[in-house]
Order: sequence, then C-alpha cells, then structure tokens
Amino acid sequence: MDKESKIDIIIPIYNCENYIRKCINSVIKQNNDNLHLILVDDGSTDKSGKICDLFSKNYSFIDTFHKMNGGVSSARNLGLKKVINDYFTFIDPDDWVPENYFDIVSRKIKKNNPDILMVPFKRVYTSSIIKSNYFLGKDNRLFNKKETFDYVYRRFFGLLGDELSSPISLENISPIWGKFYKTDLFKNIEFIDREKICSEDTWFNICCFQRANKTEYCCETYYYYNKRNLASAVNTYNSKMLDEYKYLYKYMKSKIKEDNLPKEFIKALSNRIVLNQLTMLRNITNSNLNIFLKLKKVQEVLRDPIYSSAYYNFPFLYLPFKYRFLYRSFCKKRLVLSYMLLIVGERLKEKIKI
Repeated sequence: MDKESKIDIIIPIYNCENYIRKCINSVIKQNNDNLHLILVDDGSTDKSGKICDLFSKNYSFIDTFHKMNGGVSSARNLGLKKVINDYFTFIDPDDWVPENYFDIVSRKIKKNNPDILMVPFKRVYTSSIIKSNYFLGKDNRLFNKKETFDYVYRRFFGLLGDELSSPISLENISPIWGKFYKTDLFKNIEFIDREKICSEDTWFNICCFQRANKTEYCCETYYYYNKRNLASAVNTYNSKMLDEYKYLYKYMKSKIKEDNLPKEFIKALSNRIVLNQLTMLRNITNSNLNIFLKLKKVQEVLRDPIYSSAYYNFPFLYLPFKYRFLYRSFCKKRLVLSYMLLIVGERLKEKIKI
C-alpha cells in the first residue's frame, strides 16, 4: 500500500467511569492522524456516558454513540456499523495501549497490507506485568492463506501435541483486541450475544480468519490487558457459563462438519473442551458464593457428561506437571482435591501465569 491506512477504534463502554479516561487518553496520545475513535456507551448508569461526550466535544476524531443496555456484543455491533475507514480494531475500556502503538501498526499495514494484523499483549496484574506472545514467537511473521489456515485458524479451535506444553496459551489468540481487521472483508461479520455463547471473541475471529488470505504477526508493540479489574468475567460468577461454552462448541462442531475441516480440528476442539474446564472452575472458586455452594457447583462441572469423551483420549503427557496433576484431578472428579488446587493456584497465579 502506498498511502497510510486509516483505522477505526471501537470501545464498548458500560459503567467504567473509574478507568475509561486512561483508556481514551492512551489513544489521544498516539502519534497518528489517521485514527477515528468510536465510543459506544451501552446504557451506562454512572458518569461514563458524560465522560465520553466530553471527549467527543474536545476532539474531532472522537465520536460517541449512546444506546440502551444490550451487552458488549451489541455495543461492538453498533460500533461496526459506524466504521468508515480501511481497518478497524477494538480496545476494552479498562485496557490501554502504549504511545507508539498505532504508529507501528500503521507502518506494518502500509508495508504488507494484511487482511488481519495481530500484536501480542501484556497481562497487567497488581504487582507484575507478564507478556504473552501468542504461540507465534518473538519474531514478525507473515502468513499466506494456507499458513493462516494451518497455523493460525486451527488454533482458535484448540491446541494439539506440543502446543499443550503451554495450556494457558489456548486463549491468547482469542481476543479481538490486539488485532486489526480489513474493513472491506470483515465489517459485516457480527458478534453473537455473550448471553448465548461464551468467548464471543473466539467465534468472531473464526469467522474472520476463515476469510483471510494474508495475515501478519507484529511483535514490535503490544496491548495492555488489565487483569486488576475485580469486576472482570473471571471474578464475576456466571451460572450460565457451562451452557454458553456448550453453545460455542456446538458452533465449532457445525463449522468443522459444514466445511469438512481436517480431523485435527476435531481433536483440537476436544482438547479445548478439557482446557476450558479450568476457566469455569475458576469462575466458581473466585466468586462470592459461600463455600458449600462453591463445592456444589464445582462438583456439577466435574461431573458434566461433556467431559467424559473429551478426557478419554486427552494427551496428559504434553502438559507441564503442575497442569497434568490439576487436570487429572478434574478428570477423576476428585472434588476436594480439585477445589484446594484451584484455591492455591489462584493465590499463586501471577507466579505460575494463570
């Protein structure tokens, strides 16, 4: 590409008055004149909407749109309808980006014109920052259509073989933030309501990467993912999470069947089902339920029939020892041991990188 690409940035906003300024200011500080910031206030009941209006008033490249509360997926879908430029990306309102973020991305886009550009991210905890390089390593990489299919697209379905040596990398590629999508190809793809499907980001990316002919990984910058927000999905109990994951798996199974995808996709999905069990169990143990309800809910997840077939041929030996021990306790439905391991693991999560 000869010209600089213009980029739309969609930020869905709901009751985040305490941190939305930092997020928006991280965009304002960019050394780039080709940005259009789309703020979608999803019916906030705090001062978030007014804060957004003030930014729009003071900066011509910022537009604010207000809607009735409908969830993050509906807010993102409205944002997609307001996209007008060459590429679009997303930032969550409690996250932020470094000052050179869009400058680096714009140069990479101008050079290679990828359908999708990916950058790594850093998990920001209270006392540490941990960089996540996806599975793509420490070097820039450009993928053609076949490489995108074999090496990137399949990873959304799950991990295989040696990839399981880093089980926490399963979802590293799933988020929509840290990715830049070519508008002409992907603007009309919509998010499924989070109330219906767990990890709506994963499904959106499956739909996008399936269409991509050329993708790129740029390790020269990164996105700051805030893990200090105690109101995050992991820390807020979701009684429907298992059903929502089952809907995700149903969509994935249908995609595998309809597109006649290779057998590796089926095995990858089976492995995903096993690994995702930890997310659901953490959601229970981190919640404000009393101890008796927590144990009951953990037992329900451990005993759910969906795991019987997934664990049957699961390759435990690829897992690091700490995870192998943890998942074997899940597999054998050892309630008390599983619960205690989850509690200890949560306290040590920054050290063991959960």
